[in-house]
Amino acid sequence: MMEHEELIQGYFKQSLSEADSQKVIRLLKEDSEFKAAFETYQQMHMAFKKAEYDNLKAQLQAVESKISEQTKPWYIQPWLRYAAASVLVIALGVNFFFGGSDNLYDDYFETYPNVYQPVIRGAASTSISDAFVFYENGEFEQAAASFEQLLAQQDDVNLKFYRAMALLNAGDTQQALPLLEQLSETAFEFQTESKWYLALTYLKLDQKENAKSQLEQMDAIDAEFKAEQRNSILKEI
Repeated sequence: MMEHEELIQGYFKQSLSEADSQKVIRLLKEDSEFKAAFETYQQMHMAFKKAEYDNLKAQLQAVESKISEQTKPWYIQPWLRYAAASVLVIALGVNFFFGGSDNLYDDYFETYPNVYQPVIRGAASTSISDAFVFYENGEFEQAAASFEQLLAQQDDVNLKFYRAMALLNAGDTQQALPLLEQLSETAFEFQTESKWYLALTYLKLDQKENAKSQLEQMDAIDAEFKAEQRNSILKEI
């Protein structure tokens, strides 16, 4: 019998059998300790992916910078240096005075794991599995588009939730907002999570009172969910 740690690692490696994948789904619903461990591993998994992306991006920028210096040295144009410095100072100032709520969003936002339709290695491809493959691979724009196509065929509240998650991860706050507002008032498996991400979205939009309301409402549904993070945010806003 596989231990919990092996199940979690196998899930993210997409090496589980269908039976073990179904076991993961059951444990996520029934075992709070397993769910907590799963979400912690998910955060680490996404962090490693982001680190790899950032590293590649930095290398490409370095190459681009080197080419730019060789073709058109900017140091021969002193005004560019001063302009760049001015932009930096202004940007820092704006962030200092107006970036509080947005910073809270960045501090607390994390990709919600796929606990609804785990991707099973070697299983036949379906429209739903393809959408979640995009999601798990961090291809959020494609995931959002795939979920939208699925929702045109079936009204599935859980797929709406993951479409909202994909939109948020893709940076499309405006499209995610009405979905989350609807989901936060719907009694379903991810209602608490919907309120949490709606509160974060309100923070990003600097709607602090709306964010506060959502955070406080979560106590009536699941007082333990993100309790420490919610208390920290409420103290800051």
